[in-house]
Amino acid sequence: MTDRSLARAGSLKVRLTDRDRQLLAFMAEHRIVLGAHVVRALSVSRARASARLAALASAGYVRRDPWFHRQAACHQITRQGLAAIESDLPVP
Repeated sequence: MTDRSLARAGSLKVRLTDRDRQLLAFMAEHRIVLGAHVVRALSVSRARASARLAALASAGYVRRDPWFHRQAACHQITRQGLAAIESDLPVP
């Protein structure tokens, strides 16, 4: 296991799955992602999409920003997320 496949946030450990890597690649290309985008892109339930986004955010791979009052939060990939998928794209 490499540092890129395992992250620690407090006592939480997150092991990246192939699906997580797919999600991070999607986020690297699209720059701003809503939970609904993840549901469609990965064909997962809203609960599953929210859970993975939360886990990836807790581990530092993704940043969650509530940009507009009472609207769904936006998610963006972080430098750590880009490194995990070995992307050459810049941080949004």
